[in-house]
Amino acid sequence: MFAVIATMVAVWLMIVLLRNPIRAHWWTRQLITTTDPQARLAYFHRIVALGPGGAAAVETLLNHPDAAIRSLGVAVLNHTKPLHARSLLAQMIDDPDADVGQIAVTGLAVLGDDTVVDELKQLLDSPNPQRAVLAITGLSRLRTPEAIDALIATAEAHPHLAARVQAIEELGQLQVERAREALLRCLEDTTPFTGLTISERSAAALLQRASPTSRLTSPPSSRPVSDFAAQALLALTPTESP
Repeated sequence: MFAVIATMVAVWLMIVLLRNPIRAHWWTRQLITTTDPQARLAYFHRIVALGPGGAAAVETLLNHPDAAIRSLGVAVLNHTKPLHARSLLAQMIDDPDADVGQIAVTGLAVLGDDTVVDELKQLLDSPNPQRAVLAITGLSRLRTPEAIDALIATAEAHPHLAARVQAIEELGQLQVERAREALLRCLEDTTPFTGLTISERSAAALLQRASPTSRLTSPPSSRPVSDFAAQALLALTPTESP
């Protein structure tokens, strides 16, 4: 009799403990197989609502060939924050899709503990300019004194020009007054930069979605680093009231 009761209790406990992981696996499968954007979003919210248990099947999303599905997997990590979130987010920074990498580095920044700044600073030394630029956006989100120091140092000197320009832009957007002297020195840099910053790419993507028939007929024009420094300095200068 006692053995039967013990078995029933054990089975009940197993069901309770595995309920959320089972739901997570089922809803993950539904999210992947549906082609309806609204249904996909609904399954995503159901997974996130499970808390850390919702990440039980997250690697299925992270390894999917569709970047949109991978981005949802990273978003699941950002919302549920399971114990292994840090290592998975660090891996996803190298995703071939820049948007997925951006979501991953934002997730790392949201963790916000003392080790995140060190991890992002290590990314700054990457030979891959995309990783360095993503690290800068993460440091900008943190806004800690150490993160700001890293942005200022990057704005003045970094092997990747795209990283320097992105750091300059972030300092202007954050309105970091103590970056003024470094930005003033950057005004002397006439090195041409051909490309788009992250905010410019986001704006271009919004315009593309608003007018799908439009196409960029030529690459971005070359602009000197000093132009970005001047724009950042303007953000630090308070406007006078009329």
